[in-house]
Amino acid sequence: MGLSGLLRWARGRFGISLLLALSASGGRSGAEALDAAKIIQGFLETAKASAEREAAQELIYVRRSVFEHLNGDGTVEERRSKEHWVTNSAGSVRAELIRVNDREPTAGEILSDQKHESEGRRKLSRRSRGPDFLDARLLSRFDYTWEAVEELAGREVYRLAFEPVQTNPDSNNSTGSDNRDVNRVIGLLHGHLWIDIETFELVRMECSLRSPFRLLGGLVGSLSRLDLVVDRRPVAAGCWSNVNVLTHIEGRKLISPLRIRASIEQEGFKLRPIDSSPATH
Repeated sequence: MGLSGLLRWARGRFGISLLLALSASGGRSGAEALDAAKIIQGFLETAKASAEREAAQELIYVRRSVFEHLNGDGTVEERRSKEHWVTNSAGSVRAELIRVNDREPTAGEILSDQKHESEGRRKLSRRSRGPDFLDARLLSRFDYTWEAVEELAGREVYRLAFEPVQTNPDSNNSTGSDNRDVNRVIGLLHGHLWIDIETFELVRMECSLRSPFRLLGGLVGSLSRLDLVVDRRPVAAGCWSNVNVLTHIEGRKLISPLRIRASIEQEGFKLRPIDSSPATH
């Protein structure tokens, strides 16, 4: 994959999909603590129900993305922003570019963005229906520890810590260098999850690298920092979505230092059912 591919993975939908897979069953009393395994099991049950609802829904919203290249002192060297009109129809996501750096996009920028979006969809194929963070296979890659009940964003939540299960990164039946590099990064991640007590939805996730990641022993590049923070909220009846995603990456690409900060904000959600009735003539 190379370092550039890993960076695109870390800040793109694919990375978010994988990372958020870390993170419920009917509600329970907020004061009643469950063990971590039961919380994760409850999450899977909620995700299954969400998948069934999503198959008959269309969610439309605005996505604003900001990418910043930083100097060594943390000041911004270069800043780019994009705004998309996004349609998630039964799990199939399409994005239309509507703003670039706070102005209308040129025809060339629209064409380039369409190509980028098309390549992303082709690589991801059609993801499994359900929350955009669900990949149950990844759950077994981590150990979870219940820590506390607390309040977050006005909701009572369980706080869980997670650490990677120490296994051979090439033993998961994945093929190709892309998968091996991603699996190596996943094997270095740890952090916390905040799970809503009433709904068992993911409210927040924070994760970071436990130790640096080196590509080809550090010859091609390395990542010394990879921080990801994801906030989710109910955006319509029975529907939760990411509302903020923050990524901070530091490392080296060949001999050049690399410092990137990215943020994604999503708002203006509109949910509507998909009419699956046969057409009449």
